[in-house]
Amino acid sequence: MAIRLFLKYDIDETMPWHSTISRTRKLYGEEVFLLLFRKILSMCVSKGMVSGRRQAMDSAFIKANASMDSLLEKEVLEDAESYIQELNENSEYTVSESKKKEVERHHDWKRDNWDNTATSYQEGKTGNAGDYVKSRYLSNHTHYSGTDPDARISTKPGKPRNLNYSGQISVDTSNHVITGAFADYADKRDSQSFEKLCEYTNENLKENEMKLSRVVADTGYSSGETLKYCEENNIDAYIPNFGRYKPEREGFIYNKSLDQYECQRGNRAILHLQNANVKNGKYINKRYSSKEEACKGCPLKEQCCGKKTKYKKLDDSIHKEYYDRMHKKLTENKAYAKRLFRIRSSTVEPVL
Repeated sequence: MAIRLFLKYDIDETMPWHSTISRTRKLYGEEVFLLLFRKILSMCVSKGMVSGRRQAMDSAFIKANASMDSLLEKEVLEDAESYIQELNENSEYTVSESKKKEVERHHDWKRDNWDNTATSYQEGKTGNAGDYVKSRYLSNHTHYSGTDPDARISTKPGKPRNLNYSGQISVDTSNHVITGAFADYADKRDSQSFEKLCEYTNENLKENEMKLSRVVADTGYSSGETLKYCEENNIDAYIPNFGRYKPEREGFIYNKSLDQYECQRGNRAILHLQNANVKNGKYINKRYSSKEEACKGCPLKEQCCGKKTKYKKLDDSIHKEYYDRMHKKLTENKAYAKRLFRIRSSTVEPVL
């Protein structure tokens, strides 16, 4: 009765069919949703609820309307290298060495276990096939959902694997109003979605004569590409550098003018730039290394280089200068940065 009163339906009128909302929503599509979203945002702006001065960004997995039981195996080729090459050619991102090994293990498992399965692979209920479905070899490189091909297998620590999407949102910190939102593939890092989220947010703000000028985000959005994008677009970003970043190398100083590292202990070896494009998984580094003769006889050689290596090598991200500038900004404005991160936590996380 309360629902009828709210919807202004008389007691003798037929209620809408239960599927009307979901079906109509699909017919309207993204354009209508975006139109309504921007209309509501403009109403919030007119009421003074949006300052446009500072945006907090975050993401969360959104469960896809598909079950893990809907997973189908991608075509398995006898030649693993051909399969990996095909993946690379049809993907926006290349397959890393770890993923290549995972695909190869997948092929090995198939050869060893397929003939012994107690039931068909797709059923995956009992026997070896069922065990395999739950195994660590299950990945987006070998499987896809027949129900929702855009969904991706993903998980977070302590959580089971599920088919998800990545929900990306930007929130104005003054009154917790969402200024930008979109869904992305769940197997992409937040840093890979950052630029698109900024563009969506900026477009929405521009319609209200505002501009994206300051962004606060967590470490998940940290990457060289992210920081470079912010600097090139005059966005004042506050994003903590990811864990692999090292502002200093113990026992070494970096000579920027000569682009080399100089040892401050032992034999005082010089580490020259050897390769400016070394791939290490998903990272591209610059590699510096000393000569074997320079480290020979150094009393700290084993401690510094290891037992087997005869020279010292150091890897730096090709975007190190951007990380260094972010580190300097967060260090010099420590109290302010800490306050911004508290604001981010109390703004965007409750909205999610």
